[in-house]
Amino acid sequence: MRTAGLLAGFALAVHAVPSFAIAVGPPPLPLTVDVSVVRSGEVRAATGGLLMTGAEIRPGKQGGALGRLSLISETSRPVDVTLQDIGSPSGLEDQIWLRVTLGDALVFTGTQAQLRMRTSRPIRLAAGAEVPIEIAVELPGRTTESAGRHAEIRIRVVSPVARV
Repeated sequence: MRTAGLLAGFALAVHAVPSFAIAVGPPPLPLTVDVSVVRSGEVRAATGGLLMTGAEIRPGKQGGALGRLSLISETSRPVDVTLQDIGSPSGLEDQIWLRVTLGDALVFTGTQAQLRMRTSRPIRLAAGAEVPIEIAVELPGRTTESAGRHAEIRIRVVSPVARV
């Protein structure tokens, strides 16, 4: 009898202990991101230059955000368009991953810090042409350092007249 009682008590303990586990709690806060395009030459953004406002980014592939708008050349000659980030420092530049396309061309993929140090690959835009710019923002990995923080990504469009 004593053995049966011990076994019953052990079985009860095995089933009861998991219910005393501490709740995981809510997911960490997202990183909020603003992405804008700033003109510095002969190419302008069609709709004011705002791609994202308060976009919520969470670590991992499914937690990213995507913004898109059109760039329009205002010249009578072709221009070579490059992009560079000039946003305010957030301390997360090495963690924020960007993928930038102009039309069908991938012009940059890497961290925000890399786009600050160098410009994107150039793309030639014909006189008066319009091309979509698309920017994907992600936080690869499982970092929680960005939780509840805010980052500003300001993309300067440099567009000197092309040498033909």
